[in-house]
Amino acid sequence: MINYQAQFLSDLSDFVQGKPRKPVAQASSLLLDDLEDEPSISKNWECPPDFRKERYAPFLQLLAWKTGTKIAHDEFIEAVVVAGEDEAVIDDAIEQLTNIYSALSLLSPNPARQHHHIFLPSTGYDKLQVMPFKLHSAAAGIQAISTTEEWETVAKNGVIVPFRPELRHKAAPAPLHTPVVSRFLVSPTFKEFGNRRMYTEAPPSNQSTQASTDGGVVITPTAPATPEPALPVRPKGFYTSTLSSEKADQVTKWVDQNTATKSDAPLDPQQPVPPEEYPPEQKPIRGVLKRRPKAATMPPKCVESEAAEEQNSGELSSVSSLLAERPKPRQVLHRTMGQKTSPGPKPVTKQTTLDKYWLTPTEKQATLDKYWSPVSKHQTKPDNMKSEQRVPTPADLSPTSVKPGVQSELRESTNAITAKPESVQTQLQELARTMKPAVHPDSCHVLEIFNALQPTLEAARSFPGKLQLEAHIELVTITPLSDDQNFDMGYVTLDEWRSHFQPKRNRASAPYFACNKVTSSGGDVDGMVDLIWSKKNPERIFFEKPIDYETVLEYHCRMSNGANFVITLDESGNPTFHHAQAVLGCSTVHFPHRLWDINIVIKGGMNLQIHQDPTLKKGLDEFAKSIWFEPGESLVIFCCEPTNRAFTVSKILMKQTMRHRHQTMNEETESKLMLKTVEVREFIIGRKPQYPGLIRGRIPINDMQQCVSLKKLWYEISIVSDEIQKLLDGNRGLELGQETKGWSATDILGEEIEMKDIPYDSSEVAKSVGSSGLGGMYRLAKVVLDRMRVGE
Repeated sequence: MINYQAQFLSDLSDFVQGKPRKPVAQASSLLLDDLEDEPSISKNWECPPDFRKERYAPFLQLLAWKTGTKIAHDEFIEAVVVAGEDEAVIDDAIEQLTNIYSALSLLSPNPARQHHHIFLPSTGYDKLQVMPFKLHSAAAGIQAISTTEEWETVAKNGVIVPFRPELRHKAAPAPLHTPVVSRFLVSPTFKEFGNRRMYTEAPPSNQSTQASTDGGVVITPTAPATPEPALPVRPKGFYTSTLSSEKADQVTKWVDQNTATKSDAPLDPQQPVPPEEYPPEQKPIRGVLKRRPKAATMPPKCVESEAAEEQNSGELSSVSSLLAERPKPRQVLHRTMGQKTSPGPKPVTKQTTLDKYWLTPTEKQATLDKYWSPVSKHQTKPDNMKSEQRVPTPADLSPTSVKPGVQSELRESTNAITAKPESVQTQLQELARTMKPAVHPDSCHVLEIFNALQPTLEAARSFPGKLQLEAHIELVTITPLSDDQNFDMGYVTLDEWRSHFQPKRNRASAPYFACNKVTSSGGDVDGMVDLIWSKKNPERIFFEKPIDYETVLEYHCRMSNGANFVITLDESGNPTFHHAQAVLGCSTVHFPHRLWDINIVIKGGMNLQIHQDPTLKKGLDEFAKSIWFEPGESLVIFCCEPTNRAFTVSKILMKQTMRHRHQTMNEETESKLMLKTVEVREFIIGRKPQYPGLIRGRIPINDMQQCVSLKKLWYEISIVSDEIQKLLDGNRGLELGQETKGWSATDILGEEIEMKDIPYDSSEVAKSVGSSGLGGMYRLAKVVLDRMRVGE
């Protein structure tokens, strides 16, 4: 559940640096009070209206240290003074300061970026009705995957539906499907990684343990002074479900090593190699079951017959190569009418028309030459051959059958037809390059969405971190303006809706909530992958085989100052650190005649600046070395919070992402649009009172019903563009203050860039995006929205 009004940070400096903000006096210490040491060149950077000196003081210090300039904030002129000896360095520092402000402004609350709404279809609805969400048919499904806090919030909201004059009764809830695993995630493979020794090797009973900096175990002769042990080892009986299997594997490995036959003697080439060599008989070991597959027996007759067939086939193959190949008899088709009817003495003439008698003799002769000349006779192609497959024969090009004036034209046409494939491909590529894209009838809606997202996209070019542009399938609900507001028996006009969601004169729009949890059953996800265009055209919209698959583990952590960040582990256990993703901008498209809506979202998570805080860096290193992931019947993960208490772990998520490529109706074209499905599972976290720093997360991988009942499993659906995502991934390597040059905001439009009065041929990046731009995402999301039946 996403609250778009509450997604902002209280302190930007704390968010980026990960430590308490410094006093304001440190910012004033940068003022240039000493006139003797004042540099010769200085320039001013005008502060925006929302600029706060105490928030930007750490960034001013960092920028001054990087550029070698003196930077201070002047309260009298409301500007930042940048002074130095080199004018080019000063200009570079001012440009970086502008980029820093652009990136950090995305994390501040701004209704203009997060409150843009479109009502579709814009015509055909005179009145609307806001129905209580509790009476909606999908209320039971949303309640099944929402937590208690989320449901208390959503149950008070309303949903926009078309107005009906009759009284609305409570709709029958949609039947809840049994949660099943998606067929694409039936047998996921997980690999073990992490510090296993830290949790499996227990220390002696008369000694205590303490955590070392490298994540190992150090034996200390005395107990620690604090009641909480620094390194909590797994207590006896804490988790022993996999010990029996581990012992069985060890015993099996020991038996294989002791019973393996070793022979270094050279083999005699004259002796035949035995067909199969069985290992010696072994006595059964208690607790370990080893079965030997039975050898398949075959009757002697079958073996002899197969050998005879092989021998006969070998003889035939050797003899057939010496014999001349005889042509196969062809079936002769006789034309009965041609045999009984002899050709007449007069040539066949065309049926007489009235125009024949109104033409002059010259026009008559020209008409006859046009339709009944020998050239037209040879140019006529048979019905069973396409025009591009017709190749002139030598008889067609003979001087006796073609007039002398037409021989040159036929020779040129023959050369064009029999040209090399390379030249044809070059011509097609040149034609595709010069051909302008077609104008879509809903381009006005795409332009309106882009105009709302353009300021965010321009500022996102300076955002260092992970960026994503997705068209989410969500359920948008309206929050009541007051506690006593009731949505029963109420209706609103379209003008009233516009006054609430499209206000003018910088007025705040009506609050709303968007639920991005679509379902809890993998069967619903499979149904969306198997969507077809229509019953008359049962072609798939998406390819069945996913183009890629990714599994990550996310530790959502919280620092002592309240800032949140995420530690992401890939399938091999490699960690990355970034701040929690926030909605930088969005455009919500309301569909009152549909259950679900479309929310085009720009999300971003800024890179974590761990090098600026040694305490946080030490805690992250210690935490990363204490992780142990153990797959099995239940996925179990262990970790230890840092001893310096730099942060705490709030929740652990496992996200499995699949992307299915869009299959266009024209097989010759390839689309870069994809259906993205994300299965989110939250680990059940357990702690021990005697070991409060130890965290054990568990997911019953084979018991989906338990995950659903605990509200720990849901799916998210969205439409993404692979080409756009490749452009946005370039921001991961940026540093704070830099701006990417690889893409611009208008490049996101792709082939529809001319709507912004920019020539299509002038942008190579827009050409690479092509039909997979913002408009393509929006249109494909509408196709999915019209055909999906989840929750109905």
